[in-house]
Amino acid sequence: MGTAPRRRRKRCRFCKNLFWPDRRVAKWQRACSKVECQRERRRETQQRWRERNPSDAAARRFMAQIAALEPTDDEPAPKPVLPANRPAAMAAFPWLEVRDELSPEVFVSLVFLARLVLRSAKDEMLAHHVEIKQISGQLDAGPGRDERLVHPAETKQGFGQLGARRAGDQMESRAPPDLASPA
Repeated sequence: MGTAPRRRRKRCRFCKNLFWPDRRVAKWQRACSKVECQRERRRETQQRWRERNPSDAAARRFMAQIAALEPTDDEPAPKPVLPANRPAAMAAFPWLEVRDELSPEVFVSLVFLARLVLRSAKDEMLAHHVEIKQISGQLDAGPGRDERLVHPAETKQGFGQLGARRAGDQMESRAPPDLASPA
C-alpha cells in the first residue's frame, strides 16, 4: 500500500495567511476559506470572465427580455417595456408608436440595437475627444478669451449688434492690416 501524498500548507493570495488546502483541489486552490477571501476570489474570477466574454451579459439580458415576452397559458404576451434609463438621443424617437406596430421580439431587438449603436457612438466620441485633447496640448494656445469673436447672445446688446465684439473692443484694431480703415 502506498502512502497518501503529504499535504503542504499554502499562503492565501488575499489575506496572506497560511491555510490547509482542500484535498480535492489542493493543486489549484489559492485562497483560504475565509468569507472575505472567497468573496475576493469570486470577484476576480467574475472580472476575468467578463474580460474574456464582454458580450455575455448583454446577450443574457437580451434573451431574458425576449423570454419575458412569451405568452403564458392564462395571459397573452405582454407589451415590451421601454427602458427607463434610455439616453436622451433615444427619447426623441416615437418608441410607443413603433412598439404598437412591431412584434415584441422585433421591438426588443430594435431597442437593443439602438442602445448598442448609441453606446458605440459615445465610446467613439470619447476616444476622439481624448485624441483631440492630446493633439491640442501640442499646439500653440490660440487667442485668449478677449481676443475671440463673441456670440451676439453673449453681448450686453444681444442680437442688435450682430458681429459686435465685447464692449471696449475696436473693430479696426482687430481687422487685418490690409482691410483696416484709414485712420
